[in-house]
Amino acid sequence: MHNFSSYFNFKLQTKLTLLIESLIIIVVVVTGIITTMREKETLESELRKRGLALVNDLAKFTARPILGDDLATLRRFVNHSITQDYVRYVIILDPKGRVIMHSDLGEVGKIHNDRLSMVAINSKESGYAPVPIMDKGDGMNENLRR
Repeated sequence: MHNFSSYFNFKLQTKLTLLIESLIIIVVVVTGIITTMREKETLESELRKRGLALVNDLAKFTARPILGDDLATLRRFVNHSITQDYVRYVIILDPKGRVIMHSDLGEVGKIHNDRLSMVAINSKESGYAPVPIMDKGDGMNENLRR
């Protein structure tokens, strides 16, 4: 019966070289993972800030057209907002959940009562509220795919 250590009978220099290379690989991989995670958090934070800035501007500029029932001006603001790379869709809801203006004109006049819309309607100030995305027929994933 052969001894297991007889298969790996390396010189001390070879063992140290393998040990050092293994440690370097481990350090590089761990550093890469940590850096990637931090970069992802930073990018998500910046995207959230850009989105909030866009929403605040949109809210400021659409107040008068909403009060004056000027749908053409609302449509221009929505079309301008949807041209941003990070915007999937724009929806303006009244306090009851009825769509006043949407980037998809087929949605105008419909009532949205999904979780995401309810969080938006019930919020008292602008900000980010994480809402779990469920695929149980509540329409949220359908809206997010647009």
